[in-house]
Amino acid sequence: MAETVVQQLFSLSFFIAAYFCVKVLLSIFGM
Repeated sequence: MAETVVQQLFSLSFFIAAYFCVKVLLSIFGM
């Protein structure tokens, strides 16, 4: 059980980091 929870948290944090990176890149290239 713990392993699946850690995997979900890791994938969720990775998704948030990727979304943040895309947002920053779009703001940099958009300006």
